[in-house]
Amino acid sequence: MNKLNPHEIGQRIKLLRKMNGERQLTICKITGVQPSRLSKYESGKERLSLNNSILLARYFDVTLDYLFLGDLSGVPFAVSRRILKEQKE
Repeated sequence: MNKLNPHEIGQRIKLLRKMNGERQLTICKITGVQPSRLSKYESGKERLSLNNSILLARYFDVTLDYLFLGDLSGVPFAVSRRILKEQKE
């Protein structure tokens, strides 16, 4: 089983945010995640809580498997295609 890596999880959250052209504050206002927490999640300084994981996964239209493990298999095709494109850049 893969070990959860807070830095990798944070990088995926940051990638999704930038891919959508969103600011942290905008995401926080919509999801209710505290700005300081989102910043810490993105930098890998804090582990993502289950509640905030669900909020962010729903916001970005990805699965928890993607957020935690990088597994795109359950992510909608259009979203996964954009993620793969962004990862290459």
